[in-house]
Amino acid sequence: MHGLTAADIWTGASINVGEVYAGLARDITNGTHRTPGLQHAAHNSRLIARVEQAARTGVRH
Repeated sequence: MHGLTAADIWTGASINVGEVYAGLARDITNGTHRTPGLQHAAHNSRLIARVEQAARTGVRH
């Protein structure tokens, strides 16, 4: 494990979660609101559901 960086070990979802927490910490420290919130997550969830439906049915909306 000698010489590895955090990016070598923490990949995929774990690095994404860490980045969100770091962004949230910056927002709290700076009084900003730049970290994506629940509305962003809900939008992405609906988008993924539509893509999955289009892949299943062959119909795009």
